[in-house]
Amino acid sequence: MVWFAYNDKASHGIGDARGGILTSGSYQLENVRFNTTGETPENGASWRAFYNVVAQSNSLINNINQFVGPNVTDRIKNHGIAEGRFMRGLAYSYLVQNWGPVPIITNNTALLQDTTIARNTEESVWQFIIKDFRYAAENLPENAVLNGRLTKWSAEGLLAKMYLTKAGVGGTRSQSDLDSAAYFAKRVIDNSGAELMPEYEDLFKTQNNGNIETLAALQWVYNAAQAGQWGAQNSVQAFLAYGSEITGFGDGWGGDIGASKWMLDMYDDLVFDKRRKASFMFPGDHYPYITQVPAGGSAQQLRVPANGIDGSRNFNTRAWVKKYVVGD
Repeated sequence: MVWFAYNDKASHGIGDARGGILTSGSYQLENVRFNTTGETPENGASWRAFYNVVAQSNSLINNINQFVGPNVTDRIKNHGIAEGRFMRGLAYSYLVQNWGPVPIITNNTALLQDTTIARNTEESVWQFIIKDFRYAAENLPENAVLNGRLTKWSAEGLLAKMYLTKAGVGGTRSQSDLDSAAYFAKRVIDNSGAELMPEYEDLFKTQNNGNIETLAALQWVYNAAQAGQWGAQNSVQAFLAYGSEITGFGDGWGGDIGASKWMLDMYDDLVFDKRRKASFMFPGDHYPYITQVPAGGSAQQLRVPANGIDGSRNFNTRAWVKKYVVGD
């Protein structure tokens, strides 16, 4: 739930839109136009989400250190701390990539008395992130204790990602960071047991949640709001699906959201490139695993409608989003 305010809208707003991948004439225009400011709603929401993750992680780490009983082994104690440091490092990786120099906080209660908090340098934030993930890699088990729980390979996979990103900070590529990224990536490839799925599109089907490619993933609960747990569910599809006829609910507000021309120009072939169909819908595309229930019609396999008029609605002036859209 602490990740929700980021995942809800900001993940595709400050991620995909500000990354030049998504476009829209009406949705998150400040991000689409690369004009994000301190007043942009998704900007503030994600900042709060990341620092909520930091605060929760700090509470876990400090409570284990302070209150763990004598019968708890060091292995179990360090495992718990490692999970907290993994999440804290992940939150700070988003913070430093979006805001540069940000405050490093390790003790929540100290902030109640100390009003002198200041930003750390960008380099020191990256070093903090690397230390958190290295601790996690050294203290998480090689095999998950429960399905979906973090492992040593989760941490080493993220270490590779962190070093690869950090390598370009400052405008010149750091060879030592690139070497570290390659080192940890190779260890994960050789030792984790994870492998690529044969079909890229299969990654984005609900039945493949926690598949053989997964090193670390946020887990969401279906329709959790009905149980009073607002924020425990994944709301991304609500904003990106082109209509309610494929979501099964009164959402699907993504009819004006789609791939940017720059993004589409990146594909070698818009028809035969399997990555394109798995990421963006074109008129006529067939998705047998997504059910469509058109107004006044019966359930059928989805064939993406062409540009035309369906009642009062103007259809398909965008290459609609598919990647995060899983249907009902």
